[in-house]
Amino acid sequence: MIKITKAKIKDAGEIAEVLNVQFLGEKDKEFCKKYKNTEEKIIKDMERCEYLVAREGKQIVGAISLFFEDKACKIDDLAVKQEYQGKGIGTKLIERVESMAKRRGCSKMWCFSSKNLNACGFYLKLGYNLEKIMKKHFEGRDILYFGKILKSA
Repeated sequence: MIKITKAKIKDAGEIAEVLNVQFLGEKDKEFCKKYKNTEEKIIKDMERCEYLVAREGKQIVGAISLFFEDKACKIDDLAVKQEYQGKGIGTKLIERVESMAKRRGCSKMWCFSSKNLNACGFYLKLGYNLEKIMKKHFEGRDILYFGKILKSA
């Protein structure tokens, strides 16, 4: 059974491994090297954002990082281990974050995704709208901006 919990500092190394799933299939090795997650990076990020993890037993199989700002919540990173993809874990992580955002008075969720990642259909399925495409915005890559208005609980 999958359990969603708030991440702890001791989870940082395992979170980094899970988040690096995003780079599977990436052909640009320099890009991977430059943006690869490390335990140290995750620990530093935990000072400015929150992480939730999906666990199966003691193993972390999914992770999400988020920021709360004004009345909005930004999803920064989301990944699920390859062998656990397609089992609803990413959806459970998003649903938990949306619930947290509503409790904190947020009216909007948003996130960015590279066109190279297979996230577009996932976010659209969860009710997010593709609000903008920023051409060649990040490292020469197109970036997709998704948003979702949260309905009050």
